[in-house]
Amino acid sequence: MDTIRTVKGGGKGSRTNLGFGTLRLPLFDKHAVASIDYDLLSRLVDLFLEAGYVRFDTAYTYHDFHAETALRRCLTSRYERSRYELSTKMPMHLFNSREDLGRIFAEQLRNCGVEYFDRYLLHNINASNLKKAEEFDAFGFLKAKKDAGLIREFGFSFHDSPEVLDEILTKHPVDFVLLQINYIDWEDLGTRAKRCYETAKRHGVKILVMEPLKGGNLVRIPKEAGDLMRAYDPAASPASWG
Repeated sequence: MDTIRTVKGGGKGSRTNLGFGTLRLPLFDKHAVASIDYDLLSRLVDLFLEAGYVRFDTAYTYHDFHAETALRRCLTSRYERSRYELSTKMPMHLFNSREDLGRIFAEQLRNCGVEYFDRYLLHNINASNLKKAEEFDAFGFLKAKKDAGLIREFGFSFHDSPEVLDEILTKHPVDFVLLQINYIDWEDLGTRAKRCYETAKRHGVKILVMEPLKGGNLVRIPKEAGDLMRAYDPAASPASWG
């Protein structure tokens, strides 16, 4: 999960252990999710790349279907393809046929302004939509795209039980799984992050992490918690504990 490699054009040892997510982009109006501040987003992209990081993650539905095109405007149209890695996701609730899978995937390539994705995911697969994924052979669809060179790695994001995760990984081998992991959810009886992590490790699948700061909640911590953290390490920020 914590690797460093050199990316062509990325400067001294480009880091791949931190991703730039696009679920919560800067807005002009916090009540209008499509009011993206593109100038600020471009500056954030620049700072991220200048720091040596390369991974960007988006999804078809983020920001009322504007997040992918936001990355085209602020990232992919401004930097050579070798400078970054890009992942996006297939919305499980929006396809109802094999043809839909192909149509949405092609649209995402256009939205993002790229010819291939470094990583591609089935978005939030769970017990209720697994049968749908199997009915339309969504896993086979992604494998075919990988074989065609349009995806480097494929997997899925996951918010369900370790038992369901075990079922999926047993039936459908993938390159990686994206799990919600942070120090609050690690032992949480609902999220069961530790058990899901252990399940994925048992299957030998690569694990990527989402919500390491729980949507920013682990930065905006109670004073009492902050006092304990500062007493242990005065130089460490709340975010660094994630």
